Amino acid sequence: MKVSVITVVRNAVDKIESTVKSVLAQDYDNVEYIVVDGCSTDGTLEILDRYRDRLSAFVSEKDNGIYDALNKGVMMATGEWIGIMNAGDVFASNDVLSKVFGAGQSLDKVGVVYGDAIAVDDEVEQYCRASESISDLEIRPCYRHGASFVRRDTHRKYLFDLAKKPLIGFALDYEQIFRMYRGGVTFKKVPCAVIKYELRGASTVSPFKSTYYNYLITHGMKCGVIMKFVLAWLTLWRGGQVVGKRILARSGR
Repeated sequence: MKVSVITVVRNAVDKIESTVKSVLAQDYDNVEYIVVDGCSTDGTLEILDRYRDRLSAFVSEKDNGIYDALNKGVMMATGEWIGIMNAGDVFASNDVLSKVFGAGQSLDKVGVVYGDAIAVDDEVEQYCRASESISDLEIRPCYRHGASFVRRDTHRKYLFDLAKKPLIGFALDYEQIFRMYRGGVTFKKVPCAVIKYELRGASTVSPFKSTYYNYLITHGMKCGVIMKFVLAWLTLWRGGQVVGKRILARSGR
């Protein structure tokens, strides 16, 4: 089976090369590597030029953010399976794709394959185990987006919904996963770590905002009266300031 790996990037000169090398180092025989750049100006394009002949597809043009760029990559992909590798992320080992898609793996009727992840902070690694029960999606994201692969036809049916970006911002990936879950797509967990991602330098957001976005996604984009009251109270309590941090690895955008 051909596996398409998509990296979207904009101005990540200090991160992009490690990601590219990780994808190209995979020992799986049938990999299509697609890079979608958002008109980088910091030297990212110069690094990508070194590997241009080893990229299956490359585009550098203006876009409407990371999820718009990801949708472009999904529509360009020709592999049966699609994986997302953000700039700065790397595969957990050189044989991840062989473990997931190699001989002996049964993926009939499976629409999404997901695994564990490894968070790296100042060279200290923390193993992040994904949930065994996909029904945990009813409450929260239960696996890291970059540690999953989606069948191409399924991904094209469930593109990232850019119309919802004003409402849920950075949570469009969870919203897409949740729609697949509610749409009856079959998920399967594999017993291995798929990616390593850096905590250092990652974006931080209010845990209240994250909780609010998750609530909207799991409740049909509607915020109930109680939730509105709780959020209003928390905002007044801390003067609208961020009171905590939730680490979210991003792709240099």
